[in-house]
Amino acid sequence: MNVRALWIVVIVVLLAAAGIFVFRSLSGEEPAATGTSAPPATSAPPSSAGADFVDPRPQTPTTVVNVVGVTASGDPAPGFTVTEDSGDVEITGCFASRASVSPGVVSCGSTAAGADVCWTTPNRATLLCGTTPWEKSLRRMKTSEKVGAIAAEAEPLPWGLELATGARCRLRNGGSWPGRADDYVGYYDCGSESFYVVGKQDDGPVQRSGPVWTALVGGLSGDNAEFPPPTKIRIVTAYFAARA
Repeated sequence: MNVRALWIVVIVVLLAAAGIFVFRSLSGEEPAATGTSAPPATSAPPSSAGADFVDPRPQTPTTVVNVVGVTASGDPAPGFTVTEDSGDVEITGCFASRASVSPGVVSCGSTAAGADVCWTTPNRATLLCGTTPWEKSLRRMKTSEKVGAIAAEAEPLPWGLELATGARCRLRNGGSWPGRADDYVGYYDCGSESFYVVGKQDDGPVQRSGPVWTALVGGLSGDNAEFPPPTKIRIVTAYFAARA
């Protein structure tokens, strides 16, 4: 091949390459990317109120745990300790704790006393009172008169709930609570101003007709505002008080 023919071949190749470039520029076609693409953005975690929560194990039965804080001899159960001694303050008016499945666990005094889950001791005047089912601390208190034999309630309410959202909710102990415009009232405090376990007074807060227990969660406010209907959430674990 002579020099002139070689130059003709070079010019033809350059013109062909230029034509491909112009075609891609006009058509908007992009060359395929190499390597791995970035993963899609993950969605925000579900809110504690559960409105956008999807339960990954909706059919898992609820676990029931009976918390025994005091031995039969009246001493703190293994792992429990008395962290506060209020023995110089007398409480009165003891009745069956609504969080207990056993007799001999009582609720006494005013709401301010915080003595709604208390184990009686052999002298029937000294009580060891729990705070929450997740804490191993007890408060020693005394009554103005000996506590008689008190049977457990026929249908006790759990002392505490662990929900599928991860929230821990403690049974209400009287006092003035916020409300809402419909017929639902607050039963459990879940540590959030906008997130409570609620229920109608005739129905109660916990639905436990089958192996999977559920609760309704929703908002409350000081001015009894209107809120969306409560959301049903599975109860992972329900805690009751019990005796040894």
